[in-house]
Amino acid sequence: MLYDALKEPLLELLKAPRDPPEPPLGSAGSVQIFKASPRYLTLKLLIHFGSIALVLGFELLGWALAPTPEATAALSVVSVAVVAVTVVLMLGRYFLIRLDYDMRFYVLTDRSLRIRRGALSIEESTYTFANVQNLTLHQGPLERLLGITHLHIETAGGGASSGAGDSGAGIYHKGRLEGIDPKTATELRDRILALVTSYGDSGLGEKAAFRSSPGLHSRDIKARCDVLAEIVGELRQINRTVGASGLEKP
Repeated sequence: MLYDALKEPLLELLKAPRDPPEPPLGSAGSVQIFKASPRYLTLKLLIHFGSIALVLGFELLGWALAPTPEATAALSVVSVAVVAVTVVLMLGRYFLIRLDYDMRFYVLTDRSLRIRRGALSIEESTYTFANVQNLTLHQGPLERLLGITHLHIETAGGGASSGAGDSGAGIYHKGRLEGIDPKTATELRDRILALVTSYGDSGLGEKAAFRSSPGLHSRDIKARCDVLAEIVGELRQINRTVGASGLEKP
């Protein structure tokens, strides 16, 4: 097949990694590597060729509705050029879709999830289960028809926005395990939920981290105030010395 013959040269040209990413944080025995369902590739190709067919249909319709033979001849030349360019783009996009599917990896451990996708533009993201806030299964009409689903994972990344009208909510990171079998998606969701619960029970995660952050005791506050007072006193002494020497103050 043409794609199989060109796959390795294309990966070499794009300098894209062929192997799965390194497992994220977690025990070695818990590593699980899996990929999207072949039906997910079918979905992507249906959308791709459907859009191309729509474009070609409009081009042929314009050619058929040309009012005069002269206009038809001129439009035919333009249509042939446009169709040729469309076919080239179609083939190029087809190869990229296939590469994106083959280079898409989901790596799961007992502590984290790592997602890598893409060949032309490579994106790799890691999500720690201790920070998971929400898990959602999404399935549209085409996904239901093909028997696939998407698992959305949302984690709290920490930090707060500095906008004047912001409520101080944390930064959230969202990931998608796209095109997986519904049974696998449900099992993954339940497994991640169990891991999230176990981290919460063991004292890990956002709430536990907040509880484990010790406050300042009164003696610590007094010691810091004494240090600040000493620094202020030294700065005042330097200021008086500079003024007495007649030097220009900074």
